[in-house]
Amino acid sequence: MGHSRNDSFPTAMHVAAVTQLDDHLLPQARELATAIEAKADRWEKVVKIGRTHTSVKCSEATRSGWAAASASATSHPTSPAETTYRS
Repeated sequence: MGHSRNDSFPTAMHVAAVTQLDDHLLPQARELATAIEAKADRWEKVVKIGRTHTSVKCSEATRSGWAAASASATSHPTSPAETTYRS
């Protein structure tokens, strides 16, 4: 007896989503985090005016905002396949 499409289609979609995350999204997000850190290094001597008219280095703003968010987004699921579909 075969499986119902009600079972196999959602499973196939989940497997496809995990594969895309593992193979494409997470590696590219890690590359983005690395590129943002490199930009922060280049902006070490650039000073910008902060929200309260205090001087802030562009590298500090970049690291505390974009770089921190990118690192956090890519660090939690090491691999969706490892956390979801363990054999």
